Amino acid sequence: MPRGKEGKAKNVEAVDLLPNKSGGIPWIERCMAPYKNRNRWYRVHIAKTPEQALNAQSNLTQRHVNVPDPDGEWTFASRGCEVFAKYLGPGKKRSTKRGSVRRTQSKR
Repeated sequence: MPRGKEGKAKNVEAVDLLPNKSGGIPWIERCMAPYKNRNRWYRVHIAKTPEQALNAQSNLTQRHVNVPDPDGEWTFASRGCEVFAKYLGPGKKRSTKRGSVRRTQSKR
């Protein structure tokens, strides 16, 4: 913005906090039913397009959004515009590293 023009912009105001992006139900709340009732599929979201459903399923699988027991074993699927979740129970701690483990021989 050029100098001297700051006061002329319309609909510009200072805010202390940003509002939530989605404004919808948080994923952690959507996934509470599958978490409480293991091994059963639940529809947790209906998207506007199949692409959005696939994107949501990918975010859930990669834990880019919060779910109950993020280290537990979850299965997520999308079918058309619907997203489904199933909690399988506590699992192994998810590794954040993708590399292999190097084993060294112990000295005798």
